[in-house]
Amino acid sequence: MALRNVQWIPVPHRTDDRGTLAVLEGASVPFDVKRVFFMHSVPARTERGGHAHPHTDQLVVSVAGSLRLELYDGADTSEYLVDDPHM
Repeated sequence: MALRNVQWIPVPHRTDDRGTLAVLEGASVPFDVKRVFFMHSVPARTERGGHAHPHTDQLVVSVAGSLRLELYDGADTSEYLVDDPHM
């Protein structure tokens, strides 16, 4: 996947006095979801991943806190700060 295909996707959500409910389903994700991974309790400044998924579409959401993604498409590198659970 080329870096030009990376995009921010808004996460549909509703907020009221009980909190926020976010939903990812059907048309809100531009590809079929086959598997869900989630991480938690990762120490600060710890590197995860470091390997390629060249034929996979992925959606990354930081539900709590933030993370920095460094993406490389074989030619170019780009960094993204993921810190909004609604994007």
